[in-house]
Amino acid sequence: MDVAIVWGTLMLAPPAAFALMALTRKHVPRFARPVLIASATLIGLVLLAMILKIAFINPIANIVALSVAYLAYTLLWAAIWQLESPALKILLGIASSLPIAAGYFFAAFGMLGFMFAGYTSPPVYTAKVDERFTCEIRYRDGGPSYGTYEVGVYYRWANIPAIQQQVAVFPKDARHMSNFEDECPS
Repeated sequence: MDVAIVWGTLMLAPPAAFALMALTRKHVPRFARPVLIASATLIGLVLLAMILKIAFINPIANIVALSVAYLAYTLLWAAIWQLESPALKILLGIASSLPIAAGYFFAAFGMLGFMFAGYTSPPVYTAKVDERFTCEIRYRDGGPSYGTYEVGVYYRWANIPAIQQQVAVFPKDARHMSNFEDECPS
């Protein structure tokens, strides 16, 4: 399901954004500016959350949040092509098209499964370190080579139970993992 959400967003968001911007500008022009401001704000919030390493506890919710942010990005991208300055339209349009082209490439050639492999799988080990801290060990598939384990320490906020902040992450070679309990801090 996770790859299907990402695939659908990558394939359908750009044409949907073009259609939405065209309809908004033609039939309800007063909504075009608020839609673009909301899109830019949403992208800013998602980027800030990524910088601060704040995420939903449920991985599917994170994928949906990134998909909504990508749709907001494509709305801004569609608005660029409606600028009046030809030089600005071409410069910004080409630069902002590169992530969209990469998305089509990844979606078309089946690389999404490789990119998101193991992201939504449950942790192989979870321990409560403290009242608000948890330790999770996840297996990250290495493709044709060996995989790695990722030991992550997360702070779970009491006020917002669906959100966690990654405090630390330690990659561990799968060949050197002996006991999961010993890997989590105490």
